[in-house]
Amino acid sequence: MNKDCGIVRDLMPLVIDDVAGSESKEFVETHLTGCEECKKLYQEMKTDLPAETEKEEGAIQKAFSAAAEKMKKKRRIRTLKHVLLGVLIASLVFGAGVFGYVRLTQTRKHIYYGDYRVYLSELKNGNVVFTVDYNGSEDDLAVGMEVFEDSDSQGGDEKRILPVEGEERNLIMYVYVDKPILSRKLENPMQNHGFMVLTPDKMAAYTEIRQGVPDEYQTIWRKGDPIGKASDQMEEYYFWNNIDEQLWERMREYDQGKVSFADYMLEGTRSAIFQQMSAVAPTVPEWQPWTTYRGDPLEQETIKRILSDLRDAGIIIDRPNPYESEEETQ
Repeated sequence: MNKDCGIVRDLMPLVIDDVAGSESKEFVETHLTGCEECKKLYQEMKTDLPAETEKEEGAIQKAFSAAAEKMKKKRRIRTLKHVLLGVLIASLVFGAGVFGYVRLTQTRKHIYYGDYRVYLSELKNGNVVFTVDYNGSEDDLAVGMEVFEDSDSQGGDEKRILPVEGEERNLIMYVYVDKPILSRKLENPMQNHGFMVLTPDKMAAYTEIRQGVPDEYQTIWRKGDPIGKASDQMEEYYFWNNIDEQLWERMREYDQGKVSFADYMLEGTRSAIFQQMSAVAPTVPEWQPWTTYRGDPLEQETIKRILSDLRDAGIIIDRPNPYESEEETQ
């Protein structure tokens, strides 16, 4: 008997009771293959184990295995719950981030009235052009307006209303500029432009025009104040704009079956008119500096032909015609 025999015989009861570790079992089994004495003793020890004890040990082992499997199953379920909870939390955080980003980019706030300028220009036909000067801002700005009933005429606070065309009321107009709470920077500064035109009848309804919002503004015009005359370039732009609006109305009437196909085909001239408008707009002094698209002006002969075709089609050219002198020479 050697030293290994002593170790193996000490481990035999543990192996028989199936409580020995895997390395101990392997060590005992390997030794038994080469030691007949230890193998005989091992068989005797197993034989001496009462049947009931073996049965109990088997039941205990079976119960232990079932409990271990149950614990593994619970552990897998718990792990799965943690994973799903993590995914849910990540989804909620991502969704909240997207929602917050959308809200910040779509929700707009008014900017201080001193950071931009609104002024009026009167065309020869009496219409008034509202122009906004963004002061070279690179923010994504937009113009808005609100109308209130004049508190002086009502004996109380200003009341926000929707203006009714042709209705004689003492109104106050607030013209403001706003931007998203989370504003993206533009590659080029915002383009100054004329954003609204009011006829004399519509202008007559207003007692004041204010730049800003009710809580913070400056008055830029009161009824009776003179309005600066529009430049020749602005006159020319709105000359073409008036024609374009008439052609657009013709197209709508054609869709409703009110005009002939020949009239509708006149819409082909709209692209030429748009080209001329895009060439004239950059030259308007009131809209400088010009930072966006510049079109190529039409040839004078092309302009004469277009105006002749428009007149023949019944398009009304009722505003001062900057090309009148050329037409008279035809």
